Amino acid sequence: MGVPTANEEEEYMDNVSGAAEVISQSGRLTPTRSRFHWSHFGFAALLSILFLTFLDITVISAVLSNVQSELHSSVSDLQWVVGGYALAFGSLMLICGSLGDNFGRKKIMLLGVAIFFLVSLERRIKRRRALKALRELRSLAHIVDMHQLTKGPERAHTHASDGDTASSPIRSLTPFELGRYLDYCSEFLSLVSKIAALYVQRFDDEVVLGAVNEVESLTSGLSRKIWQKIMILETD
Repeated sequence: MGVPTANEEEEYMDNVSGAAEVISQSGRLTPTRSRFHWSHFGFAALLSILFLTFLDITVISAVLSNVQSELHSSVSDLQWVVGGYALAFGSLMLICGSLGDNFGRKKIMLLGVAIFFLVSLERRIKRRRALKALRELRSLAHIVDMHQLTKGPERAHTHASDGDTASSPIRSLTPFELGRYLDYCSEFLSLVSKIAALYVQRFDDEVVLGAVNEVESLTSGLSRKIWQKIMILETD
């Protein structure tokens, strides 16, 4: 094999330069840029996981005061709670990491998502049922309030018909009967509130407990209006 001449070397360098220019213009380097771009998302995902880990430990530490007051625990017992939780959490992370290395990280991640979905499925079903029942109780409270529209105490003594039309309801209740009726309405609203609280007494869900508080606030406000009417009847 002979030594290349100067012309051959120059022609070879021109071919190499042309090929490099064609590769750069055709976009074959795009996958490298894409991998570099997606690596940022992977790093952000790892940081998010670490943040959730520290957040989980912080949540456990924040509820320690409630645990101590409810279970009457000592400081050493609370330390065991935090230590046990951290040990279990770290052990699961090591096991899941080892499984991810052996079977694939994507498969293990999808398996974890599926387990979380199945575990939380029962809670979501209970929440949906509880919210449906609470909406029905709220509807009962509004029905009681609608029946108060024609039960004004100012007309109980005089049976005045000023401003009435042909479509106005007949007001035939005596002051005593109207007072008993209003008292029964107030008792019914109280029962609605108590049933709402008893229905979810063993279901510790923030959304459902918030709905119960709304029902209690609604019934308390309606009962306050009813007792104002009762006070007007008694003063008259």
